[in-house]
Amino acid sequence: ALAARLRHVRVCCGDFERVLSPAVTTGHGLTGVVLDPPYARRGRATGLYVGDGRAEDEREPAIRARDWAIANGADPHLRIAYCGYDDGFTWPEGWTVHAWKAGGGYGNQAKGEAGRGRANAHRERIWFSPGCFPVSQQIGLGL
Repeated sequence: ALAARLRHVRVCCGDFERVLSPAVTTGHGLTGVVLDPPYARRGRATGLYVGDGRAEDEREPAIRARDWAIANGADPHLRIAYCGYDDGFTWPEGWTVHAWKAGGGYGNQAKGEAGRGRANAHRERIWFSPGCFPVSQQIGLGL
């Protein structure tokens, strides 16, 4: 059943901007896009993504992805979900947010309360563009 449901899904890794042109997305009709970039430097360990060929001072992927999501969020042919930490940023009107708590990961392995995963677990969010169905209507996302 899962294979049948995902038969038309494309999963891409790497820089999102190389695959999010209209020829790859809306040129095929209604398109859902899930952006889960490396979280912004504020609130995460430093040096995690060095060595990917990008200059150290380049705009962060999380900010570029957020800007792309906002710029394209009103497109009726796109349904965008953006994953990240709540950092106080105010999303445009029409975007909705789902807060959730991370359950594990390497950040939780530190002894005591010092684990960064524990500190950030309650900051996890998914923002949905105006074209998305409310979370309460979404099926199979485990939310």
